Amino acid sequence: MPETPDGQERTEEATPKRLSDARERGQVAKSTELTSAALLVFGGWFLYTYGAHLGNELAMLFRAVLAHAADIPISDASV
Repeated sequence: MPETPDGQERTEEATPKRLSDARERGQVAKSTELTSAALLVFGGWFLYTYGAHLGNELAMLFRAVLAHAADIPISDASV
C-alpha cells in the first residue's frame, strides 16, 4: 500500500471518485523507466541513422583545422 507523507501506511484503497479526480488534475503515475527507455531507443536510432555522416563531417573538420595549423601565427603576444 502507498504511504502517506508522514510515513504511515494507508489502510484503505482510494475510491473511484478520488482516482477519477486525480486523473482529471493530471496526477497520474509515471514510469521513469519508460522515459529512460524511450530516450535510449531514440538515441540509438539517431546514432545508427546519422552517426556515419556526423563522424565523416567531424573528421573533415579536424583535417581542415590540422591542415592549416601551420598558418596560425603564434607569438608571445598571441599566447
